[in-house]
Amino acid sequence: IAASLAVTLKNIDYTSEVEKKVAIDSQLDAARAQQNALLAQAPDVENLLYSAYSRSAGKTGGDWHGCYFDASHRRLFVTVGDVTGHDFASSILTGVAAGAVRAWEENDSRKFKSSSEALVELAGVVNRVICSSSQGLKFMTMIFVCLEVDTGVCHLVSAGHVHPFYFTKGQRPSTIPLSGHILGESVDSIYKAEMIELLDGDMLLLFTDGLFENENAFGEKLQRRKFVNYWKEHADNHELFEGFVEVLNETWGDCELEDDVTLLSLGWTRPNASTESAA
Repeated sequence: IAASLAVTLKNIDYTSEVEKKVAIDSQLDAARAQQNALLAQAPDVENLLYSAYSRSAGKTGGDWHGCYFDASHRRLFVTVGDVTGHDFASSILTGVAAGAVRAWEENDSRKFKSSSEALVELAGVVNRVICSSSQGLKFMTMIFVCLEVDTGVCHLVSAGHVHPFYFTKGQRPSTIPLSGHILGESVDSIYKAEMIELLDGDMLLLFTDGLFENENAFGEKLQRRKFVNYWKEHADNHELFEGFVEVLNETWGDCELEDDVTLLSLGWTRPNASTESAA
């Protein structure tokens, strides 16, 4: 009888653990679905080529990207952020950051005639929100971009984020050196916008550090040279973004990633005469 009772108790414990795991997995699936809903859709602007890719290390992650088109000023705001860690707490902070960015874009972005002033203000707002929300428990890097879609003038602000790549015809791909305090470090952090002028056919690549830090089953990482050469060879064909995603999948396979990955490409072409007249 004692042996039968012991077996029964073990079965009850096992069933209870399975039920708990199913409940947790269900909650994580719901959290992931909500987090995916925060990701922006590609902007419907004729002379922009926009593509984005994300892959989480777990069911939820700490990466987030967004975009917003201010039609009144013909400006596109693009953001890519990376919270420390990729646990459930990190995913909560990405939601906080996404809400802060979207609220500012919807309510305040049109108040600024200057793109650089608008971008600096956005970075400051998001930093203060992250400071008050994380209380020093989590931090976040982010890059803020504001592209004037009719002229190609582009402003960038970095909050401790990895340097973006810049591709222009006839020149070697290069990084754009940017510096700035990470979000959540201090409410007194001050941000500065840098400006570049995109030429017809130029492209920016924004990404999180997981792109070069994750390893496959053999301990191999994506080589920076392979990354640069691919985009150099295909810079004139932005449709091959999906081709590079295949390169990533070939590199990592089905391995469980150690860090979240986000990659976003933003290409600009000069508007044609009819588009400029309409604007």
